[in-house]
Amino acid sequence: MKVTLEQWGIEGTVYERIVQVLLYVTVFLVPIFYLPWTSSVLEYNKQILLVAAASVGLIVWLLGVVVTGKLTMRRTPVDKGILAVLVATVIATGFSMVHAKSIFGLSVSLSSSLVSVLSLSVLYFLIVNTLHDRGRMLRRILMVSLGLGLLTGIAQLFGRYVLPGAFTHSQSFSTFGTVNSLGIIAALALPLFAKLGKPGRAWSVITVLGVVASVLTVAVLNWWVLWTVALAGMLAMIAFDAINAS
Repeated sequence: MKVTLEQWGIEGTVYERIVQVLLYVTVFLVPIFYLPWTSSVLEYNKQILLVAAASVGLIVWLLGVVVTGKLTMRRTPVDKGILAVLVATVIATGFSMVHAKSIFGLSVSLSSSLVSVLSLSVLYFLIVNTLHDRGRMLRRILMVSLGLGLLTGIAQLFGRYVLPGAFTHSQSFSTFGTVNSLGIIAALALPLFAKLGKPGRAWSVITVLGVVASVLTVAVLNWWVLWTVALAGMLAMIAFDAINAS
């Protein structure tokens, strides 16, 4: 069976296709990305990856607008919320007493910095305006990456150090950060894995492995917050399906 680029969600102009491939690679890498050459092997490197992807993607998209002479903007109900968070972050940075830390973040917390929020906002904008399959392939790629991260995290918890690098030889290390972060990701991903099902053996295997990894992670950590998040996510998914079916 011949697989076409359109089946992988890669379609449109050559510039849109470049941005789409960039988005897919970025979304796949972010959950499992780390490098051993910096003081913060996780957050700092993930931030650099986000900034690089957002910058390159925006430049390519703008180049496509200039070359084709067409500017099409899509709107979603989430736009105002994303814009509100970005504006609030800019204002908070402007009134900050330490502008450098507010812009780039601290070594132990980079996710709330202006650079990170701006990069995520740009990536959201690119996703909305360049993907033509309503993000289906992007979600599948994200779930594959989350599944790999959860499986390696479970292996680490049981003392099976499968990640490269001597510094990863610790039960508390995962590509998501702390053990609590691993648990929260597992609880949030559980309903998404359950919803991933698609005809085809490969996606069925990914769904089963993802559900097993998520449940096993939550069960091993056995924290009531994780069970609550997982249950709330499953109920929300059922509610959304009921609304869509009505």
